[in-house]
Amino acid sequence: MSIIEMLQFPFMIRAIAAGVILGWLLATTGVFVTLRKQAFFADGIAHASLLGVAIGLLFGQGIILWAVTIAIMVALAVTFLQKKVQVEHDSAIGVMYSVFFAAAICILYLFPSFRPELSTYLFGSMLTISWAEVMAIGILAMIVIVVLKKYYQALVFMIFDSDGAQIRGVPITLFEYGINCIVAVTIIMAIKLVGVVLVTGLLVIPAVLVRLYARSFQDMIIWSGVVGIVSVVGGILVSFFFNLPTGAAIVLFSGGLFIAALILRSVITGK
Repeated sequence: MSIIEMLQFPFMIRAIAAGVILGWLLATTGVFVTLRKQAFFADGIAHASLLGVAIGLLFGQGIILWAVTIAIMVALAVTFLQKKVQVEHDSAIGVMYSVFFAAAICILYLFPSFRPELSTYLFGSMLTISWAEVMAIGILAMIVIVVLKKYYQALVFMIFDSDGAQIRGVPITLFEYGINCIVAVTIIMAIKLVGVVLVTGLLVIPAVLVRLYARSFQDMIIWSGVVGIVSVVGGILVSFFFNLPTGAAIVLFSGGLFIAALILRSVITGK
């Protein structure tokens, strides 16, 4: 089957449309995650959101809405514990992630009826993405673009010199709450394509790859988005033609790009 024939399937059109936006969105927000050394935060949000998935499955509706709610709650709680209670960032994530993930397991254990849709949220599936979800992802991407355009200088200042930014009057705490919530919602928007288990890979790998070559923050933002889009579209094609789980194929494709980038850098630098 050719790519032209593949595009005759409506679910492939929806998956690629969502994938292009999500690839850019995850990779772009991943720049903030990696530069702030918060990969564990993203992983914690993804796994804690399983509680929202479990609640949605229990009630039979609103799974994504519940997951978004839980993700934002965890993001706000972690930021609060770090800023106000002075709990170490990784410790705060560890506490919230463990409690919420344990609660999800208990709910799924107490109501063990067969729920085939659970695997969609754990490992991703391009078959289940709707046009409404594509539109929601697009709206989120527009919000991120507006935030980047309006607060670009302040965000750069905050990431590389938070103390100096605070002295200059940049609302550091407000920005941290906002960025963490955007990262949380972005992760939830991606779980139907990539899955709870693997979404952190697509969030982090493109940014880490580009950081090997980028000379500025702007370069990282631009090229991480490009790598993210290539990773998702390539992974979707691999998933379709080789009948592999969508999320796993996307992250493996992204990992392959990272390995290729490492080899190329080694050849160029001779190290």
